[in-house]
Amino acid sequence: IVFYAWVALIYFTFRRHFVLGWIGFCTFAALAYLWNTDRAWHLFAAPYLCFFTLGMAFYGIHAKRGWHFTAPLIAAALIFYGAFWATNSLAGHLTIAAAVLLFVLFLRGRLDWLGGRALGFVGLISYPLYLLHQHIGVSLIAHMNMLPWLNGWPAITLTALLCVALASAVHYAIELPAQNLLKRFGGRTRHT
Repeated sequence: IVFYAWVALIYFTFRRHFVLGWIGFCTFAALAYLWNTDRAWHLFAAPYLCFFTLGMAFYGIHAKRGWHFTAPLIAAALIFYGAFWATNSLAGHLTIAAAVLLFVLFLRGRLDWLGGRALGFVGLISYPLYLLHQHIGVSLIAHMNMLPWLNGWPAITLTALLCVALASAVHYAIELPAQNLLKRFGGRTRHT
């Protein structure tokens, strides 16, 4: 949520100079993190901005936005990742490297075999599922584990099904209508 609030503010403020505005914001957030770690973490999600920046660069490559868009973002992502190197464990660095490799394979068309309907559906609901699973899912499992007949795998299975159902509802009832509204609004602002 912090990322989306900041990226929207920067996008609507800088528009054509979004990349420059975003890199400036990330630089400010990294410096703020040195000054006050807790506040910068909560206000800016500072240690994670390198991942969002690299995600933007990957999108730019996928959408063929050109190197004027992607190169500064890749460079900034690497610099910010280096600045927050110590915040990750070795396992974290290896996981991040694996995720980057998957994105590169996707961009090169090496993961097209994953494009089936089932995984496509999981992709559609992945963000609301990500948001819902931690608080709702973990809490439900903890409560269900107190009941002897739901303890263990039954609690996990039931919670997973419920979280998938909730994520599906959020995707179809909130995300899609919001995307359509933003597309209509974005189309109007481009023409004015």
